Amino acid sequence: MDELEKQGIIIHKIFLFTGDLEMLDKIKRRLMQNPELAVASSFYNNLEITVKGAEKGPAIQEYIESLGYTKEEVMVFGDSLNDYSMLSMDFGATVAMENADEEVKRVSKYVTKSNEDLGGVAYTIHELLKKQGGKINSNRE
Repeated sequence: MDELEKQGIIIHKIFLFTGDLEMLDKIKRRLMQNPELAVASSFYNNLEITVKGAEKGPAIQEYIESLGYTKEEVMVFGDSLNDYSMLSMDFGATVAMENADEEVKRVSKYVTKSNEDLGGVAYTIHELLKKQGGKINSNRE
């Protein structure tokens, strides 16, 4: 990282995968000290390093707002710590999968079927539509 910084190389995201979990933990602890970085993982043996603004939550918010939608009109799903930023935001529905990381489930508004059960996301959308009488409420054409 020091060498990349020295050379002024602009990096938006770095994925690290390794079996050396001790080294991965050392890297994670060091990088988490930098307030400009977001450090997460989707599996026990990886790290995903991005600049703060490139996390899923802020990126989705920027995108949906560019389309004219509000956070309340959006449902997001996740299961790993790399989903934490979007699931901890105030989107209309934040849904963790049943087999999600415990911290992810804690910040989510809802928990649905495991992503190992085919159709967990479809099931949740179907249940939401049933509660709304089968109609999508929207003022958009």
